[in-house]
Amino acid sequence: MARLTLGEIASATRGRIVRGRPEALFSGFAIDSRQVRPGDLFFALVGPNRDGHDFTAAALGAGAGGVVVARAAAAGAALVALEVRDTTQALQALAGWLRQKRRWKVVGITGSSGKTTTKEMAAALLAGRYRVAASPGNLNNLYGLPLALLQAPDDLECFVAEMGMSFPGELSRLCAIARPQVGALLNVGLAHRQNFKSIAEVARAKGELIASLPQRGALAYNARDPWVVRLARRFRGRKLSFGLTPHAQVRATRVRWSGIGMLCVLQLGRLLAEVRLPVPGRHQVENLLAAAAIALLMGVQPESIVARVSDLQPAPHRGELRALAGGATALDDSYNANPGSVRAALAALRQLPGYRRRLAVLGDMLELGSQARRSHRALGRALQAAGLDQVIAVGPLMGEAVQAALEAGMSRQRLLRCGDAEQATQALRPLLKAGDLVLVKGSHGVGLERLVEALALEGRG
Repeated sequence: MARLTLGEIASATRGRIVRGRPEALFSGFAIDSRQVRPGDLFFALVGPNRDGHDFTAAALGAGAGGVVVARAAAAGAALVALEVRDTTQALQALAGWLRQKRRWKVVGITGSSGKTTTKEMAAALLAGRYRVAASPGNLNNLYGLPLALLQAPDDLECFVAEMGMSFPGELSRLCAIARPQVGALLNVGLAHRQNFKSIAEVARAKGELIASLPQRGALAYNARDPWVVRLARRFRGRKLSFGLTPHAQVRATRVRWSGIGMLCVLQLGRLLAEVRLPVPGRHQVENLLAAAAIALLMGVQPESIVARVSDLQPAPHRGELRALAGGATALDDSYNANPGSVRAALAALRQLPGYRRRLAVLGDMLELGSQARRSHRALGRALQAAGLDQVIAVGPLMGEAVQAALEAGMSRQRLLRCGDAEQATQALRPLLKAGDLVLVKGSHGVGLERLVEALALEGRG
């Protein structure tokens, strides 16, 4: 990680050293008192629900070496304290200062779905040429991305940044911090709609990534998404399209199932090669194509990309196959959900070969705003058409899906409703049989990953 002096941090954040010597060194940074490691500098961020100043004592008790606060009195017993006007802006300013100081190549990835998986795949493909790091987990917002940059290794050559978006202007601010030279726009769909009036507004906000790229930058874009194609036309730098469509520059043909993964023929420029992706679902092939396009724009040779495909793995809770008690298997896609990603996951559930029964545990799709009721009812109609043996619906919004499924003719015996992840765990446990495949998917706030962990056997895959 970066080794920064208190004086450098004060200069970058325009802060005032309240306690401590300017030469004091910090190489670890934290924003959650529960995740503080000894010696970390703790930023007391103020969020919509919690004020980090209430947790400075807990951070110091966990071994924090200093605190960054907006109120000097909140520093408590800290031996090192820096006072700033706004702690969140200070975190972002410090990350932006460090990014400017380092000569990293930065890739920024955004889209309504598939960001984390594409980020992980891209980092793995780029590792054939660069010392690479990626933002861990889903540290993709105005708190997480700055922290991820500060935690990056000193000898880094390339950083792959996942960039989320919940409101207009957020991507512009993320790009101002990370300054990506290469961008990837995966798709535009119904996600975080509570802050947008229309899908066109979502598209404009996603376009902030493209607008932020330098003139000599590069863009990978989904040739199958009409909103993305429209946005990509505005970019005058190097462009490379990807997708499961004949006119994409990076594309795949003969896509088919192979055991628990996918076989396809990759076309990367003049190279045609059959590869096996050990991740289930056609949508995962599209994530692979996005990652391959990024790697090509970053100068990775096609042969190196092909050689690494068979080693790619999904991120935790994003399309993993997990062994469950009693001989059942979970298709664990529990980390998040929106209408497009749920449709893709249901398609994978139907198409994975070799299972006796197919069940789904589906949680609310959150942050859809005025589209929430309509989207859940559309999901209910899709459930009737999917031919599933059993569906467990979790959360109040999924009540709309259940009602729509019943109206479409799905039998009540195949539908169960639960209020939360714990109830769903208890409902699913006695239903599981050897040879079952269970899709688990819902928005992160529903917490369905707890169901998977409660029922899973040791290990992954």
